[in-house]
Amino acid sequence: MRGILTWILTIVAAGAEWAGVDVGHKETLSGVHFYDTENGACWSGMFLWQTSDGGVSWNKLSVATVDGKGLTGEVHWVSVRLVGPSEMWALAGLKREGETKHAVLRSRDGESAWRDETPGDLGASVRLIVRESQWWILANGGSSAYVSRNKGRAWERAHWGSSDGVVRDVGFPSEQLGFAVGQSADNGARVWKTEDGGKSWHDLAALEGARDLLRCSFPSAQHGWVAAEEGQLFRTQNGGASWEKIKTPFRTNQRITGLTFFPSGKGFVSARVPFIQGRLGAEVAIAHTADGGKTWTPQVKGWKSIEDMFFLDPGHGWACGGNPGWISYGIMLLFVSEE
Repeated sequence: MRGILTWILTIVAAGAEWAGVDVGHKETLSGVHFYDTENGACWSGMFLWQTSDGGVSWNKLSVATVDGKGLTGEVHWVSVRLVGPSEMWALAGLKREGETKHAVLRSRDGESAWRDETPGDLGASVRLIVRESQWWILANGGSSAYVSRNKGRAWERAHWGSSDGVVRDVGFPSEQLGFAVGQSADNGARVWKTEDGGKSWHDLAALEGARDLLRCSFPSAQHGWVAAEEGQLFRTQNGGASWEKIKTPFRTNQRITGLTFFPSGKGFVSARVPFIQGRLGAEVAIAHTADGGKTWTPQVKGWKSIEDMFFLDPGHGWACGGNPGWISYGIMLLFVSEE
């Protein structure tokens, strides 16, 4: 059954420069990340895979030891990042003696031996974000965070500024200039800005008509895009001083799960597809723009729901998810462009 479904997915997506591959997993894939055009990882619950051929084939990994000790409990992968061809860092839930706690794990050989690099209490952690000069752990549901400026060798607590809130994502167009997005204490969408590499933050103007921001992409100091909980997309062209709502081909009940823009204005947005709409085959799962969001081209649609999307550059991207239905299977899509 998986072979037939993957073949159909490949034919449907091929005209839009996306091609489907079979990871060999019957359930929804929750995340994907690549170090370069060849080496990447994807994950789902207790399962983790690695590829060394750009995502054409996948090898399932396991966790046998943590800090040299045998692991008897379960590992639930939350967020995985490759920082080298075979070096992985992961945010995961470790079940030990009947209790599950989030931990930061590292593997330098891409195999089963991992080390615990947890910097402190993570609570209900949400994301591990790796940029070139900034590594972030969004902890305790996004209400606190840890940052490393030396590739994980040391971590320090981060503070978002004067107002309380939760942070869902961060973006750094340069080493010193960065933005964080999430929800303020009064349940409104909020953007924070730093000009000293994340040591201090200040609030920007609130986004009217949005309750919570989930994703952001800031390819330059002046231009940025943020995605709201209700499927809305906003753009700034003046460094966050003001925002405008951008029309997209997604419905308001579609949760945006991936957001990537480049300095040229080229961008990709992915979203979940609800069960009923997915069955009808008309909903958009991935859309592309070449002009900053003024116009959109649906690239993947129908019986596919995207949980995560990652782009290495404008010509190489990956997206994963599943089908919004009763017959469950994982979806992995590859994007390659000659541009």
